[in-house]
Amino acid sequence: MKKQIHQCLGEIENAYYDGATYEALSEKIIETATLISALDDRDSDRNVCEVFAPLLWGHASGATIQPEAVEAALEGSDGASYLRSWAGMGRVLLAYRAAA
Repeated sequence: MKKQIHQCLGEIENAYYDGATYEALSEKIIETATLISALDDRDSDRNVCEVFAPLLWGHASGATIQPEAVEAALEGSDGASYLRSWAGMGRVLLAYRAAA
């Protein structure tokens, strides 16, 4: 599943910079958030995403990822900012992995 998450994050980044529609990006982000939420609570990738919760869905750092919260954030007034943060999350995970 982790490989699929990393692939999804790469697709989000590529689609974002290729000018994909907001709707298409949002759908892929929600799909990815659902995959991340299915990881074990102690999973390092999940933990990194949850540390970045303020940038990814507007909750406090360390907040449990919930696809519904991600969807609501993307639909809110700061949705474009959250979408931009998701576009860079794949690189963040790679950096954390390299540092570990």
